Amino acid sequence: MANAIANIPRRGPGRYGFTLIELLVTIVVVGVLAAILVVGIAGALRVARTASDTATANSMRVATTQFANEFGFLPPLVIDGRPLAPANEGPIVSVNDRNRIAVREDSGQFRFAGRTAPGEAWHSGTISAGAGVSDKRYSKVTLAYYLGGAADMDDGEGNPIDGVRGPAMRAPRADGAFDGRGREYQAFFTPRGSALQRGYVDELEFGEHAAGSPTGNPDENVIGIVDSNGRAWRFYRWRNFSNLGPGDRRADFTNVPLVLRNPRTWDEAGRTSWPADNRESRAETELTELMGASWAIVGAGRDGLFGTENISDLRRLTNAPTTVSDADVRERVWRDNIVILGGR
Repeated sequence: MANAIANIPRRGPGRYGFTLIELLVTIVVVGVLAAILVVGIAGALRVARTASDTATANSMRVATTQFANEFGFLPPLVIDGRPLAPANEGPIVSVNDRNRIAVREDSGQFRFAGRTAPGEAWHSGTISAGAGVSDKRYSKVTLAYYLGGAADMDDGEGNPIDGVRGPAMRAPRADGAFDGRGREYQAFFTPRGSALQRGYVDELEFGEHAAGSPTGNPDENVIGIVDSNGRAWRFYRWRNFSNLGPGDRRADFTNVPLVLRNPRTWDEAGRTSWPADNRESRAETELTELMGASWAIVGAGRDGLFGTENISDLRRLTNAPTTVSDADVRERVWRDNIVILGGR
């Protein structure tokens, strides 16, 4: 018996642990798995945020349609204050001793943006060297004021300008005012959580319109509904031409804002530039799809950029190499925008 026990092979002390190579391999494998997990979680979070933002945009589209059906006009396009208003006026002005919200008039500003020469087609914006795209036919606060009932600022007599405190309002008018009496309307759209931001300031927007830098205290009456990246949704309105068909290639036959159009179809004056390569049909298709639209809700998408910002800001924020053209930088940013079109 003793001889049998003695003949059992004994393991050396080193056989019970890992070798250095085994440890290194294990660490590498765990690191790779962790990286894959982190990337997967980050991707899932981006997809979830995009889905949430898309759902929000669709809810605002429904609310906009309900508003138009109820009152017979689209939500007024509010002048947000600097940098959108040339005179730096805020969203409230006094008209005939009655305070009302300053809005862009349907008669002209939805359509006009300028001509470069007599007889040339209208174009919807300008692209300044070193700046962004100056197309001011949008508002950040329209959605909060007219869909969310958030126009609660004082009318000078201790009353909320929209007639009701909180997320509600009296009947609005197309000129930006609210009827002081009559039916009370609950909000057509209620932002989730902290999505409603008072005193909203977007520094990138100042560069977009070559308006310098923000100065002074934020205007608490500038209220934005922000997306998952903290950038406010924009409500665009414009007027299309009715005498030009989808096959007409004259510049800007739809007169739509540049933010809705592939930056590769822009030229330096903001007019449509038809590419000579295979992008031509794509550009024509994209413009044709916009023929029936007259308003849009636009979000900056998962990268938090619209593509109309100052090109130097876009390059800095996307780490774009100098070998990449401005048009490529803008297009890459523009591609993930969330756009909801509507027409009336």
